[in-house]
Amino acid sequence: MNSRSVKHASLAYPFTFLRRAEKSFNLTERLKFDLRSEFYNLLNHATFNVPGFTLGAADFGVVSSARAPRTAQIAARLSF
Repeated sequence: MNSRSVKHASLAYPFTFLRRAEKSFNLTERLKFDLRSEFYNLLNHATFNVPGFTLGAADFGVVSSARAPRTAQIAARLSF
């Protein structure tokens, strides 16, 4: 099984753990089955958005939201 980091997405979420795994199965000479999974924020650490930055506003310096929690997607492809 080939597993590697998704490096291009690391700039958008610098403190999350991103993984992708993929595997190919040759069922017959002409039939191939590919299976792929991607996991974003695998360790489910909170990644907070920037705090309020308008001086004098009620939310100045307050972090009021966070980015998306752990997500995953699975894909399968049958080639013939």
